[in-house]
Amino acid sequence: MKFKQVDPVTFKSDKNIAASVEYYIKTKIAPFGIPFIYTYFNFVFLLLLILLIALIDSAATVTEQIFLISLIFASLSYLMVLYNIISEGFLKRRFKRSYINWILLLIFALGMPSLMVFTDAWFRGILVFVMIFIYGYYAGRKCMRERAV
Repeated sequence: MKFKQVDPVTFKSDKNIAASVEYYIKTKIAPFGIPFIYTYFNFVFLLLLILLIALIDSAATVTEQIFLISLIFASLSYLMVLYNIISEGFLKRRFKRSYINWILLLIFALGMPSLMVFTDAWFRGILVFVMIFIYGYYAGRKCMRERAV
């Protein structure tokens, strides 16, 4: 049993290519790749926040300011819910793979940004914000399996 143990010290290959690739990803790529992804998300988040604060400051009317503030909250909520779905659902393999869940995920991932771009109502940020909470609640209750403790 000790000869088959998967750790950096005693890993022995069974001449299996998939096991070798998985070992290489876990030991060589993951220690660098995962922190890089988190750093990238934080950097993008800060740049968007600075850009949107500058846009709010330069807005001429109150309606534009409400739109920009709702846009900030809607985009941050969208990114947080999408990140949680990706990390909990796909990386931890908790996503229930059914047609309805896939269709709703695609509508959420592609439809929300499209709704922001192609709708001209000044309250579209608020509308998207409410829809994000509705999908987040649905995803938490219906799309995810229970945690395996």
